[in-house]
Amino acid sequence: MEKKVFIYETTGRVFLIVTMIILPLFYYFQQVNPQLYHISIEFMISIVAAIAAAIAALTSNKSQNNLMSRMSPGILFYAFLVFIHSLAYPDMNIFADQGFNLATTIKVCANLLLASGMFFAVLDKSGRFSIIRRFIFFIFFTLILTSFALFELFPPFLVNNQLTPLKIIFQSIIVALMISSFVILLVRKDFLLEKSNRLIIISFAFLIVSETFFFRFLSGVEFIAFFALSLRFIGLMLILYNTINVNLLRPFNLLYESIIQEKNNELELKHQISLNLFRLTKSQEIGHVGTWELDLNTNLIWASDEAFRIYGLTLNEDNILEYDLIKTAANPKDRPILNEAMRGLIEENLDYNVTFSIQNFLGEVHYINSIATMEFDEEGKPFKVHGVIHDVTRLKLEQEKLLYASIHDALTDLYNRRYFMEQREKLDYKKYLPFSTAILDINGLKIINDSFGHHAGNQILKRLATILEEHIKERGHFVARIGGDEFAIMMPNTEKETAEAKMKDILEQLESEEVANVKISVAFGIVTRTTMEKSFDETLKDAEDEMYLYKIADSASVRNKIIDALLKTLYEKDIYSEEHSQRVSDYAFLLAKACDLSQKKINDIKIAGLVHDIGKITISNEILNKKGRLTDEEYSIIKMHSEKGYRIIHSMGDMDIIANYVLQHHEFYNGKGYPKQLSGNDISIEARIISIADSYDAMTSYREYKPQ
Repeated sequence: MEKKVFIYETTGRVFLIVTMIILPLFYYFQQVNPQLYHISIEFMISIVAAIAAAIAALTSNKSQNNLMSRMSPGILFYAFLVFIHSLAYPDMNIFADQGFNLATTIKVCANLLLASGMFFAVLDKSGRFSIIRRFIFFIFFTLILTSFALFELFPPFLVNNQLTPLKIIFQSIIVALMISSFVILLVRKDFLLEKSNRLIIISFAFLIVSETFFFRFLSGVEFIAFFALSLRFIGLMLILYNTINVNLLRPFNLLYESIIQEKNNELELKHQISLNLFRLTKSQEIGHVGTWELDLNTNLIWASDEAFRIYGLTLNEDNILEYDLIKTAANPKDRPILNEAMRGLIEENLDYNVTFSIQNFLGEVHYINSIATMEFDEEGKPFKVHGVIHDVTRLKLEQEKLLYASIHDALTDLYNRRYFMEQREKLDYKKYLPFSTAILDINGLKIINDSFGHHAGNQILKRLATILEEHIKERGHFVARIGGDEFAIMMPNTEKETAEAKMKDILEQLESEEVANVKISVAFGIVTRTTMEKSFDETLKDAEDEMYLYKIADSASVRNKIIDALLKTLYEKDIYSEEHSQRVSDYAFLLAKACDLSQKKINDIKIAGLVHDIGKITISNEILNKKGRLTDEEYSIIKMHSEKGYRIIHSMGDMDIIANYVLQHHEFYNGKGYPKQLSGNDISIEARIISIADSYDAMTSYREYKPQ
């Protein structure tokens, strides 16, 4: 739009400047040499009219046969006769014998052609007559008028330098035609809506006023002639300006705008294509999806950018690759599957949907899902394969993680009970005989959890799992955690002697293993299935029974080991506990003997005195070894040690009596003790003996919180 406005404004300025230069020049000529003035201004009028008519005529089709184009024949031949009129002046010596009468006659004929052209163009607003028909008409009309003028067939229009009635009649007709054209245009509202048409109305007004001044030529009043011709010149300049704008510049601007719009559309299309391509590329990159096309004639593959990235290839300009190069990236075990799928697609148009693994050209392993369809030529022959690849590595790895988690124990990383049950069914065949199964159970895991916390118990479970895996490496053998503290070792095609030897190696290593001051102790049972007569479930039950017998036989030893571990841990936490516990045990033993209690009770009191503070292993070192007075909160934590000691000893089995002594050893006869505020005879005599021994040692031995 800026370009169009600039051109229109420039054209108007040029015409204004030309008019402002020419009119003063003509006025100067009129003052110096009136004859030269008349000849030069008529000559300029003929040139301006001829140019306007030529432009309007040549652009009549492009301008949809507008008013300027319909007027062009009349204006053109008007220009021709005005030019003849300029040559007919006596001083030009071309038609000297005719005098001023010929020049006047031709001028009247020229004005008649101009007025007729204007009138007929206005009447034929629908453009029923083609430009050629108009030209033919005005050619004949001009020839007739020119012939009449040259051969003096018209009566004189000028006698003794005065107008004749005939000229007045002709000029009246000319003015009437012009005024009629002007009025018709004024009453046409559709015509006035167009701004450029308003300029035609103004030009018509100038021509009408100009022609009116020629009704009467007054000798010696040259200024009137100058004024009339100047108006004629201005009117034709306006017609020329309007013709250039409407018939040349407007189509040019429309063409220019259409070109610009077309370029903008093209740029927009390119931008949209580029944007869509970017979106497609970005979505492929995000989704790890690549597209490819295989040309069966050239064996070349076109692949998208993301396909290049998946295969670890460097992008090239045309994204073209050798098909054989791509095939080398596939895992060797998957290549037969890929070849068969491609053959089925090409030869039989079968579905192509395969998942395979590759080692790309960066050395990375990827899992790919590829889907493809066939394109056929006009003869029905396959010539191109269109495909999509999806890098499903992450999905595959997630699936493998889920599968792994579904059959593995989260804590020990061994196979879990689900896998054990599935494999038990798969291995229930004769070909796996002899089949040895070992069932293991950790001794005292509950005691360890209660005493040292579940973290210590978990550490024991993980360490045992590691040891078992180190010893069970044969093909087809595996270890599974089938319960909280229970493990199974499955050994197909293994004799019982071999299984027992392997278990012996495991037990020997466990002798040197210790977690949280606790030696890892297991009970186990081994059973070997040699025939199919006995079911797998029966074999497993036999192994579990053997394991429980082992646990019962070894329970006292295990319990003692755990007690030793607990006391060792306590002594490490509290530097005074070892000597204190031993002294309390000795004092209680002597008091029990003095009370003449039975030997069993004396032994129980001695053991209870040794472990009476076992619950303190659950209390932090900061509180146990604090120098100075305890806070109320810290003291409340200390008072919980008797209950915790009770739970630890109670969980060992067959030690409930000793556990009760430990629970009550801080109860006072007056009922102000803890944890249950028992009083009097509600407190067992054994607990009271331990309490006396504990209190005596506390009063007679050194403590950090007591003054020296």
